[in-house]
Amino acid sequence: MIPIRPIVVTELYTVHYFENFKNYYFSGERHNFWEILYVDRGEIIVETDRLERPIRMERGDLLLHRPNEFHSFYANNIVPHNLFVVSFASGSPAMEHFQEHPFFHTRSPMRAKISRLLEESRLCFSVPLADPNVPKLKRDRSAPFGAEQVVVNTLELLLISLYRHEDVRSEAEAAEHAQVKLADDYVQRAIVYMKENLTNRITLDDICVNSAISSSQMQRMFRQKTGTSVMRYLTELRIEEAKFLMRSRNMTFTEIADLLCYSSIHHFSKQFHVMVGMSPSDYISSVQRLTESE
Repeated sequence: MIPIRPIVVTELYTVHYFENFKNYYFSGERHNFWEILYVDRGEIIVETDRLERPIRMERGDLLLHRPNEFHSFYANNIVPHNLFVVSFASGSPAMEHFQEHPFFHTRSPMRAKISRLLEESRLCFSVPLADPNVPKLKRDRSAPFGAEQVVVNTLELLLISLYRHEDVRSEAEAAEHAQVKLADDYVQRAIVYMKENLTNRITLDDICVNSAISSSQMQRMFRQKTGTSVMRYLTELRIEEAKFLMRSRNMTFTEIADLLCYSSIHHFSKQFHVMVGMSPSDYISSVQRLTESE
């Protein structure tokens, strides 16, 4: 009989999203279940007892640690990094494939699957994903119906795509190109434009002109695709960039506010608090506490 589900996740142990400093060091661990390590931003160096030498992982790189494999990682002392980590159990024979093929350079469609897994996890669990000391996952009382099943199913689909080598690029390919090449993808054009102009003063009209679409059409399409407005999305991008720059520790809050086109440090701090739920200084302190508690 052909197995209907060739890859089955039987237990989900941890889901984490870490925002670490540029000098972060994790001494390592070993456990009897699988772990996915995905670099969402920045760069890390990973060492395992399976690999002969350390490997460098950059944005979009994914590595599967097999059960009982000792693994550690550290930052490159140049830039901070964001990591998505998922640990789980699976006794499916198909998982043996990843014993020999653990490393992937992902493309945009694969990254969308990973983003979906992160989004569903945030909806499902009440524990802070940035805390490495959470003993176990706890369901959020307000989680949508079937949230746990959606998380596990999304993880299984991700593993199947990795098995098929879908949406991954070869070692020989150059650095990542534009995520979406379709000329009519107005929303993606707008997002790319915003990311390229985080340090420039741009308006909604600027974004629409660049995407060759009217303001009303852009706002309607953008909200349908992202669930938020164009300018709020731009604010979210700037705040994420600010968090990244803060963890780099190369600039003051005032310098960061000026770089990201805020009219004053007061305006920046107020908007940061609205978006993150804490002040810039409290954010840095919270990241520091979490990294030091490991």
